[in-house]
This record gives sequence, C-alpha cells and structure tokens, in this order.
Amino acid sequence: KTSVNVLAANYKVGATTLYAGWNDGDSLAGTKSEGYRVGLRQDIGAMALMASYTSQKTNNVESTVTGLRGDYLLSKTAAAYVGLEKHDNGASSANKRDIIAVGLRKSF
Repeated sequence: KTSVNVLAANYKVGATTLYAGWNDGDSLAGTKSEGYRVGLRQDIGAMALMASYTSQKTNNVESTVTGLRGDYLLSKTAAAYVGLEKHDNGASSANKRDIIAVGLRKSF
C-alpha cells in the first residue's frame, strides 16, 4: 500500500500572502517521508517578492530548499523574473547546489 497525506493553505492579507503546507507518506518499498513548507509573497505595485523554505525527511535523511524570487509584471499575462534556490540534499557538500533562474514568463 502506498499512501500520501497532504494539507496546504494560504492566507492573503492585503498585498501579503502567507503559505504553509505539510505532508507525509509511505510506499511499498518501506520508504517513509514527511515534510513541510512555508512561504511569503509581498506584492508591491508591479513587483512580487517571494521567499520560501521547504524541508522533506525521507527515511531520516533531511533535504531542504530555500528560495527567493522576484517577478516584475510586464502585463496581465507576462512577467520577467529572477530567482535563487539553495538545495541541501544531505550531509556532504556534494549534495548541495545553488540554482539561479532569470527569464520571461508568459501565461495563456
């Protein structure tokens, strides 16, 4: 039997949105996993600034992701963005990486 439980919510107060989530699960292979995430978004005119933190523990090995992102709205359906994510997937430095993303996003 494989099972997953997920609970997530967000709450908006004016131009600020708070995010929170929790999960746990079991798989046929005996893998147990549990984690949580929290985030914050602040809208300032045409800009949206975001920060988030995620922690996931699988068979007692903890992985974390810390993220920062800024979006500049060019129109209702387009935005320019820059983001930074710091991944830590275990105890050794070989399991750590930083990702920088810069781009344009178009929604339809």
